[in-house]
Parts: sequence; structure tokens; C-alpha cells
Amino acid sequence: MFEHITHFINILLVPFIGLAVILVDYHKRHHPKNMTEKKIFTLLICFSQAAMISDFAFAVVNGIPADTLRIVNWIVCTTYFLLMTISFSAIILLFEHTLNGDSISFKKMFRKIIFFNAIYAALLISNFFTHSLFYITADNIYERGPLYLITFSIPNVLLLLLLFYVYKNRKLINHSLFILAMVATLPIAAGGLFDIIWQQSSVTWPGVFISLLFFYLFIIRKATRIDPLTTVYNRRGFDEYVLSIPVSSRHKKYAFIMIDMDRFKDINDQFGHSQGDNALRDAAEILRASVRRSDIVARYGGDEFVVIATSGSAEIIIRNIKSGFHCFNAKKIRPYTLELSCGGDIYHEDDPRTPSEFLTYVDSLMYSEKERRQG
Repeated sequence: MFEHITHFINILLVPFIGLAVILVDYHKRHHPKNMTEKKIFTLLICFSQAAMISDFAFAVVNGIPADTLRIVNWIVCTTYFLLMTISFSAIILLFEHTLNGDSISFKKMFRKIIFFNAIYAALLISNFFTHSLFYITADNIYERGPLYLITFSIPNVLLLLLLFYVYKNRKLINHSLFILAMVATLPIAAGGLFDIIWQQSSVTWPGVFISLLFFYLFIIRKATRIDPLTTVYNRRGFDEYVLSIPVSSRHKKYAFIMIDMDRFKDINDQFGHSQGDNALRDAAEILRASVRRSDIVARYGGDEFVVIATSGSAEIIIRNIKSGFHCFNAKKIRPYTLELSCGGDIYHEDDPRTPSEFLTYVDSLMYSEKERRQG
């Protein structure tokens, strides 16, 4: 009995402490503007740790012949399976939010997850009477029921659906996020499969810890590449992306568009810097809405932005951007109007210039338009 408990401690202790360290570090150094990500990530860690505690409690009480502990064993096992599925569901929500933010797509996914877990919770409660998933013998020993595979396969089915969703939308998803989804789900899936085959094993949670560590490192890396005011890429993130273009094999041409906000200093002088910040945030939001999710929008510096799109002509994208600014100004949300100058062109993989040199050329196109507008 003591050896069995020690075995569970050896398996669960590192993931449990590791997730605690990740959570503390996350709250210490990461302060997202959108609190939804923070809530999902925090709940994901907490639910995972609660499931680990349930798993350990099972190791302690299972096999000890006592009516009270037999009831505890029923509750612990039921709680464990529910928390495990909720944890895996939170992984899907976290990825969906990373991909789409607080969009309609995320809200639909959230409702589906809630409905799915409610059905699963009802199934686990009914198991007290049907014993179809598992049951606790009179000697307080856990035994698998005829439909026990449901309890182990449902979380992994959720991951498979996530992978299918990512692969189906691979052309619309940022390359690094696509790689993350492919790699980060493998440790969880492998651990779950191992536990299905070997009943006495419990390696799902080490797999969960490894996967969440991958995801956390991605979040931290992403945070260092995001402008905190506008939440688009900062200069560092943009430069990293530009450096990756020569070695990328996914696209053969890129639309480079440089955008400079006209009379931005007048907004700061007349309405104050808080309104200037609003102007930058509004401009970034318009730019994001003008291109695809997989395209790059960055604050290049001050009131300058840059867009790199992997589809469409530069002229069409510039037209979409200007239309977005026109629609925003027509709504008269702010006490000022947003004006801009744009320059853009297509960069081909066989262009003798480097992407950085091409960006300098596009910058000159933008300044030529600014001179025409102000002339």
C-alpha cells in the first residue's frame, strides 16, 4: 500500500509543483489587457491540480475496506474524471481564445464546451446507479465498467477535435501557433493512450504538464513581441517575423504595407495623450480588421504601423484599410478623425532585395503619398 502511494507521489508531485510555479510566474510577469486569457489559463491550472489531488486521494483510499472510504472512493473517482475532462476542455478554450480572442467564434466554442461538460457530468452522476463507466466493489476496489473507455477517450477525443480544427484552418492560422497546436497536444495524447492501455499507470498528468509548459513558453514569448498599448506586434516581434521570411517555404509572395497616421501630434496637443493612445488603439483595430487572422500587423514605432499579408494585392489591402478608416470616422466615435498615408507593394521570393531592404522601399512609397497629401 505504501509503495503504491509513493508511486503516485513520484508521478504527480513534479507536475503539481511545476504547474504551481507556472501559475505564480504567469501572474507575476504577465498582465494581458484581455483578462479572459488570464482567467482561462488560471482555471486550467487550478482544475488540473484539483484533478491531480483527486487522483492522489484515490491512491490513498482505494483498497482499504471501509464503508466510509468506499463512499469517498466513489466521489473521488467521479470528481477526477469530471475535472480531467474540464481541464482538457479549458485547453481547447485557451487555444481558441489565443487564435480568435473574444470573438463570436470563441463564445460559440465556450457554449459548446459548457453543454458538453454538463452532459458528461450527468453521465458520471448516473454512473452511481448504472456502474457502466466504473464501480467500487464491496472491498473498496476500483473496477472498470463495460463503457470505461468513455472516461479515458472523451478528453483525448477533445484533443483530436482540436487538432482537426487546427489542421483544417492551417492556412488561416499563424505558423508558430499551428506548430504549437501540433506539438503541445502530443504529450497529453500519449499519456492518455498509455493510461488506457495500462490500467495501473498514471502518466496523463506529466503529459499535461509538458504540454502546458509548451503553451506557457509560447505565451511568454508572445508577450515579449506584443505592443502593450495596441496589442499588435511590436518592433521586436515584427523584426523576428521579417527575418523568418527568407527561410519560409509556406508563401511565395508577401504584401508589404507601411502606414503612417497623419496629424497624430495634433490629436495629442488638442485632446491630450489619453486620446492619442485611443487613436493608436483604434488604428490598430482597424488594421487587424482589414486583413486575415494569419497576416501580420505591427506597430513599427510611434504612430507608424506596418502590415505584411500573405494573400491579395497591396492595392486591395490598402483600399480595405482606407475604407476601414473612413467607416470609423463616419461613426464619429471620437472627437477627432483618423487620417493616414499608405505605401505598399508585393515582395516576391526571387526579389534580389532582402525583406528589410524592401521594407525601406515601401517606406519611401508611404512618404511619397504623405508629401502628396500634405502638398
